[in-house]
Amino acid sequence: KASEQYLELAGKGSELAASDIDKIVRAARAGQVGTLFVARGEHVWGDADSGDIAKRSDESTRSGALDLLDLAASETLLHGGRVYPIDAPDVPGGGAASAILRYPTSAKA
Repeated sequence: KASEQYLELAGKGSELAASDIDKIVRAARAGQVGTLFVARGEHVWGDADSGDIAKRSDESTRSGALDLLDLAASETLLHGGRVYPIDAPDVPGGGAASAILRYPTSAKA
């Protein structure tokens, strides 16, 4: 049911549907992600600086690299959101992660 909700929001071009990992990580850290879908067994390596900006990197073995999918999942759970680890082909939107946001990113909490 949550997957159908995401697809409906994304199909309407709603700001409540996110599939960009950078946007998802920032939103998760802000407590904005209500529902997160992550591809089980997948990794998106990068950095998340103190300004909440995630930067992708192909250097998974580089010192300090984080799995941004794990970071988004942890932050979502810490803020009371739901996380669904599912097979990669089943992630709505076709990427490694997608999210249903509680409020648009342009809104101020």
